[in-house]
Amino acid sequence: MPHEFDVVCLGGGVAGEAIAAGLQGSGLTLAVVERELVGGECPYWGCVPSKTLLRSGETLSEADRARVLAASRVDWTVDFPKVSTRVRWMARNLDDSRPAAAMEATGARLFRGEGTLTNPRTVTVGGEPLVARRAVVIANGSTAAIPAIPGLDTVDFWTNRQAAIPSELPISLAILGGGAIGVELGQAFARLGSRVTVIEAGPRFLGLEEPEAGTALRPHLEADGMMLVVGDPCVAVEPQIMGPSVQRSAVVLHLKSGAVVRADRLLVATGRRPNVEAWQSAGLPQTERGWLKVDPATLEAQPGVFGAGDITGLGGFTHLAYYHAQVIARRLRGIDERADHTAIPRVTFTDPEIASVGLSEAAARARGLDVVVASADPAEAVRGYIHDFHRGALKLVADRERGVLVGATLVTPRAGEIVGELVLAIKLGTPLKTLADVVHPFPAFNRVLGASLEELAMKAAQQPRRRPDSIHHDKTEVTMSPTQASTAPGTQGPATTVDLKLEVVVIPVSDVGRAKRFYEGLGWRVDADFTAGENWRAVQMTPPGSPCSIHFGKGITAAAPGSVKNLYLVVSDIEAARQALLARGADVGGAFHFAGFGTPPLPGPDPNGNSYGTYATFSDPDGNSWLLQEVKTRLPGRGFSNLDLATLTELLREAEMRHGQYEPTAPKHHWSEWYGAYIAAREQGRTPDEAAKDGALRVERGGEPVRV
Repeated sequence: MPHEFDVVCLGGGVAGEAIAAGLQGSGLTLAVVERELVGGECPYWGCVPSKTLLRSGETLSEADRARVLAASRVDWTVDFPKVSTRVRWMARNLDDSRPAAAMEATGARLFRGEGTLTNPRTVTVGGEPLVARRAVVIANGSTAAIPAIPGLDTVDFWTNRQAAIPSELPISLAILGGGAIGVELGQAFARLGSRVTVIEAGPRFLGLEEPEAGTALRPHLEADGMMLVVGDPCVAVEPQIMGPSVQRSAVVLHLKSGAVVRADRLLVATGRRPNVEAWQSAGLPQTERGWLKVDPATLEAQPGVFGAGDITGLGGFTHLAYYHAQVIARRLRGIDERADHTAIPRVTFTDPEIASVGLSEAAARARGLDVVVASADPAEAVRGYIHDFHRGALKLVADRERGVLVGATLVTPRAGEIVGELVLAIKLGTPLKTLADVVHPFPAFNRVLGASLEELAMKAAQQPRRRPDSIHHDKTEVTMSPTQASTAPGTQGPATTVDLKLEVVVIPVSDVGRAKRFYEGLGWRVDADFTAGENWRAVQMTPPGSPCSIHFGKGITAAAPGSVKNLYLVVSDIEAARQALLARGADVGGAFHFAGFGTPPLPGPDPNGNSYGTYATFSDPDGNSWLLQEVKTRLPGRGFSNLDLATLTELLREAEMRHGQYEPTAPKHHWSEWYGAYIAAREQGRTPDEAAKDGALRVERGGEPVRV
């Protein structure tokens, strides 16, 4: 005989708990079906244990920092059983008796077992049909997505469930996936002593965040000893067989490039998939990726069927699942509540933390907004120096037309706490001029917001440049092999496209050959090696998966780390590029050339027709000045046609953030001497952080060691 309830909730995770709390005292009867533990993924195998693991690693990192800030000697030994015991205690030792009792105390009835939605009003569990008179709520969450990689099924691998409550500390850990889960757990294990390699198939890790976030976080992860492999997908996995002493879990990963990664443990963190098995046969609508398709405002998939949390595909966050359940409970009580997803925050709890809310710059431009952006580095604020924090990021995105903030990203200690102010600003649509008038306490970390919000308000108040609406540009494809690169005077090539490429970030080094050998050893591609006389040499190299290249140069004058100077955009036809930029509202100067090294610029193109000899300056939409260089025989790399200012701005911002990406703690003077010492230390096997400190101690200014 069926059991009847007003509401049946399929899933007893955080959304199920919130539904029970939200309907308490309403007079509505509720049944909650849970196949595992009440509370869901987060308290047992997700947020809570993983952040506890991160906290253990953070304390060790802080102990290390004491050597710099407070102590001459700090010694400790990792007690992993102690770490594991505390993690499991925070995960309630996988005992849900207390949350189950709390749920039933609300008046809800808990049914344990595998629930199946047989029709839009009936959930069957253990052979018993539960019939919903008013509504069914689907809140059964998601599961780790396992990619179809040949051989993966032949090895014993972890997902977040095993990694978040580990019983062992692997000597080496390979992680498939460079998203939030992979990066968080990777840093936790690295700080506890594992050798960690993160393999991200896509062009960048943390792909859901602004590019600046990953760029700022990367040196911190590398300082913890992590190896990040980006843009080189795993194509095969096999067990590591080297004798009876090898762990059963040991694996060998083969990458597309031909590289091989060996590890004692493999963690698969390549995303999540919806738990569709419980409701797919009921004929409910699904998105292209298989999530339950709901109205984002009412959260209804169809009349009387609601979706909450991960299963909707609207965001895989515990706080969002809780919010969805609150909205649904109010609607079931007769209140016309509607969900608003414009300001849902997300935090990656690495050190430093990454916190984001709203739209990215690219997403805002894709929506047709008149975008203005302000950026800063929290490390350059007073609190950054007090905290001994190096290399962060702040990016604010606004809609000029409405004069409001639409997106924000922070990479800084306490980012998860700071972002709350920006969440409220976006949700309420607070005017930028009001945000710019907010006083932030000195010297708190959130003090960095003040100047950036003021800058954003000033930019939004400026009139945008007028741009013609009727310009059409045909898309073209440009390819080039390494053998086509040349610097010979007089070399000519076709000049029929406006092909823009972000060429290089220039970094002077004391020993170009050593820099080349060192980064070749890290897998960087050598694009070209130029020499002009005895005192000038430049080697162009591209890191794996990077869209930009680096010039390690001798005899090159470059700016301090973080500067935009000496960043070039290379074009195949400078006059065509000038016209394209002018048509899109950029301020472009006339072409000029140099008669020789160190001579002043002369008007007009290079009369000798040198492939690299003609230049022009222009300004981007943020008012920064940049340099165009005509190159008719191109180096290999990323090409861009159908140029627009959004793409241009993105490229320039990306380059600025990448300048000094790999060695962020370098002093802002004697860069070349520091860098040479850094490479020597790395060749001796020292970690990036140790090498940075070693390099700083070797640099002399006025006979005194420079301290970073």
